[in-house]
Amino acid sequence: MKKQNKVENLPKGLNSVKTRMCVATRQVKPVDDLIRIVLSPENVLVPDLKNNLPGRGAWVSASRVVVNKAVAKGVFARAFGGSVKGGEELAELIAQLMRKNAIAKVSMCKKAGVLVSGAAKVERQIGKHQTTVVLHGCDGAADGKRKIKDCLRSVYGEEADMVPIVNFFTTVELSLALGLENVIHAAIACERNGANLVSAVEKLKQYDEK
Repeated sequence: MKKQNKVENLPKGLNSVKTRMCVATRQVKPVDDLIRIVLSPENVLVPDLKNNLPGRGAWVSASRVVVNKAVAKGVFARAFGGSVKGGEELAELIAQLMRKNAIAKVSMCKKAGVLVSGAAKVERQIGKHQTTVVLHGCDGAADGKRKIKDCLRSVYGEEADMVPIVNFFTTVELSLALGLENVIHAAIACERNGANLVSAVEKLKQYDEK
């Protein structure tokens, strides 16, 4: 008779994290640190950032450098057992999709009703002690960013440094994501939504830095 496990509903720990091997470095990593690549019917390499496309996938480290090395060494051709197309554009395509994914999370925050834009509204939200993430257009004026940072310190005190400030998107990108004109400053009031955005931005930054 099969022995039954008498311990139920155990919390997930490190041992339960899903891992895969990078086809380029042969290192086993959590899937969050990897990018899944699938092959289209035309044998074109396709990034699968949501890990839900059909077919066999090859996992590669979330690093522009590693992806380019994998393409140069023919790693994907060996992984899929035949000739592949689109390798030259793969690293840049991944970066574009990751950036699109990150900016989409800004739009989701607005749709969820947890984002305000404009310096005055951002400062009012901070005054209510409801801000979990601040966003600035990376090409915005330094003076406006400084005023909002001073507001954070005034309201949150020493905890102001715990509020992430994202200076990553351009004002054009923020404006398009929110369907508004000239968005330079914004703030998010939901911890979960804010954390998802910060995670997407950090992953893209690490992709280009590693």
